[in-house]
Amino acid sequence: METFHLTITAAFTSLTLDALNQLRSELERRIPCRSLHVTISPCADSVGASLQRALDACSTAFGVSQDKIVSRRRERQVCFARHAYCYLAHTIGGGSLVQVGKRVNRNHATVSHSIRASQDLLFAKYGAYCRPFTEAKALMEKSIGHEAA
Repeated sequence: METFHLTITAAFTSLTLDALNQLRSELERRIPCRSLHVTISPCADSVGASLQRALDACSTAFGVSQDKIVSRRRERQVCFARHAYCYLAHTIGGGSLVQVGKRVNRNHATVSHSIRASQDLLFAKYGAYCRPFTEAKALMEKSIGHEAA
């Protein structure tokens, strides 16, 4: 099967962020392929704010300081927070792999690996990762909802 990448840029639509996320979920559910990556990309001037919201959410949910998330530290909880940050900043925040990587002092390939690691941990339903990840995702979506209102 094939891999598809689809980017929806919010600046060019009249849909709300919630509607765009529902569209992403529906596409991921309906399109039969091995891997479908749908990214909701906000307009360029709000990407930096989205990346910061993702960092804030992951720091709070995982109980790890933002300095540790962007550091070279490799403790499990710090790596989990960094994986979650990369996943949320790219998929919900709309940051490119390069933009996300610059925020955590990594290159795009490392960010891509981190996103895959996050997906693997979620698929395995690893409790030490899933609970704070779910909290971070909810915090980020809540902060995005407040900004859109």
